[in-house]
Amino acid sequence: MNVIGTCSLCGGQVATPELWGGVVPPTPTCTRCGAVAASSGPIIPMRRVDKPSGPYTAKGPVLEINYASHKLLESWGNP
Repeated sequence: MNVIGTCSLCGGQVATPELWGGVVPPTPTCTRCGAVAASSGPIIPMRRVDKPSGPYTAKGPVLEINYASHKLLESWGNP
């Protein structure tokens, strides 16, 4: 068993199995009283951020694309 903390009810060790064969991780359980974890982890303080208006992707706002003129493209590679 992997000990991950102390039970707030009885002071026993809270642990998870070392080996498990499922997709969903096992629930941390007290080895002394059998209580299970009340939440999935610590609460992390968060803050809101202002998002740019307009279309955006996971990497950020979509930048405007400036296409090259046809004359520039036709002369590309010519000495």
